[in-house]
Amino acid sequence: MEEGVQATATGSVTRCEEPSLLAFEWTEPSWSGPLDVVIRLTTERSFTVVTLTETGFSRAQSSLSLPDEHEEGWHYHLTRLKRASEGEGIDVDVR
Repeated sequence: MEEGVQATATGSVTRCEEPSLLAFEWTEPSWSGPLDVVIRLTTERSFTVVTLTETGFSRAQSSLSLPDEHEEGWHYHLTRLKRASEGEGIDVDVR
């Protein structure tokens, strides 16, 4: 749900290198082209660093606010992932 409206997205995995990389592209009906996401996991001492890169916003020809909206959304989801990986209970949240 986005602003009370059901949102639909499609995508596919474009690259997977266990255990350190997952890449995919995804799109929504209102975009002219897909966005590309790369998630990398690296080990630093006793913890894991997650690096997420999302590109393709100019190809998608979407609203100018989309990159900021996605940065906020990824921050939200990665924060929840971190909490869950540290054993914190998290509520199911249908955003």
